[in-house]
Amino acid sequence: MSKQFENPWIKGGILAVGSIVPVSRLLEGAHWFSDVALSGIMSIAIVEGIDKFMKRKEKYEVDKKYNLEQHNKTKIAWDINAGPFGIGVVGRF
Repeated sequence: MSKQFENPWIKGGILAVGSIVPVSRLLEGAHWFSDVALSGIMSIAIVEGIDKFMKRKEKYEVDKKYNLEQHNKTKIAWDINAGPFGIGVVGRF
C-alpha cells in the first residue's frame, strides 16, 4: 500500500504498522531473525516485480489514461489473458 503514496510520512506510517507483526514475532521468540529478514526481502522483491509488470502492461488507470491519449487509433494492440475458466485474446483499438 505504501507504493500508492508520495508522502514519506504516510509511507513510513504504513510500513511501521506493517512491521508490528514481524517484530512481535521476534520478541516472543516465535521466529528467528533470519525468518523475518528473508520474508521481508521476499515481500519487497515480489511487490517490486508485480509493480514493474503492471506498469509494463499498463494495468494502472493512470497509465491507461496517459497511453490512450498517446495511442494511435489506427493500430490494434493484442493481448493474451488467462483466467480460471480459460484463455482469451483481447484486441484494443
